Amino acid sequence: MLLRPSLGLLVLFVAAIAAGQEPAPPASAPPAPVELPADVSAAPSGKRVPSIDELILFQPARYPRGYYDQRPPKCQEVWFSSGDKTRLHAWYAAAEKPVGVVLYCHGNGGNVSLYGRWMDYLRTQQQLSVLVFDYRGYGRSEGLATIDGAIADSQAARRELARLAGVKSSEIVLWGRSLGGAMAIQLAAEEAPSGLILESTFSSFRDVADVHRPTISWLVPEDRLDSVTAIRKVRCPLLQWHGTADLLVPYALGKKVYDAAAEPKTFLTFEGGGHGGAPPEFEERMRKFVRGLPQAVPGSASAE
Repeated sequence: MLLRPSLGLLVLFVAAIAAGQEPAPPASAPPAPVELPADVSAAPSGKRVPSIDELILFQPARYPRGYYDQRPPKCQEVWFSSGDKTRLHAWYAAAEKPVGVVLYCHGNGGNVSLYGRWMDYLRTQQQLSVLVFDYRGYGRSEGLATIDGAIADSQAARRELARLAGVKSSEIVLWGRSLGGAMAIQLAAEEAPSGLILESTFSSFRDVADVHRPTISWLVPEDRLDSVTAIRKVRCPLLQWHGTADLLVPYALGKKVYDAAAEPKTFLTFEGGGHGGAPPEFEERMRKFVRGLPQAVPGSASAE
């Protein structure tokens, strides 16, 4: 008899996470749009029915909800398939003389259309070629979101980006925000990337549940998106930051991931920062990090 209200509470706390801000570039870059509310009613059938906690975790906005009219002129639409043939949608912005190639894994809300101006900033100001993709069930991608499906979609996105940019998958920089951080860590544990960038990410889905609703967190399996265990297998340079005032994914959960990671690694504390944005030193530290990675992009600008 207690299960129904408990699930309702769990829905509320994870929905709060989905309502967090998407990435805010530095002052010199245009801000990203506000995240969209979830809209799962229009999602077509996926390959597997999501579990209860997966329905709670994923908060997609499906096309045409979003900011599709804000796709930059030099940002192209890309279609590709996941391992189970689910059709996926992405935006790709190629820098003229890239110093790095980035796969960006977004959070658990919204869709790719939130990232047009952010991608243009990375392309023009950071000289990065970047692919932002939608997991199944998000935006124009087919299916319904599941954890295994999202990981498979991330794997497929890395393969597609390697093809588009003409680089090896090991030369790609993996960048994940919040839920996307868990996806990026999973990929990095499977095959070491050139570098790993994490923002506002969590140690595990269960840990987030323990913080927000400890009396019912048992509803989330302990191994759900266990990034602490996964990152122990990662061997590449790491750049990570987290806001000290993040009420959705507490600072301590991000630090827990960092502490489990191997060297070389750098952690930026964003004093007073919430679940979005970046510390003031982000631009310079980002530029230095990418140019200092051991694997250069063929034909890229010289490292400084």
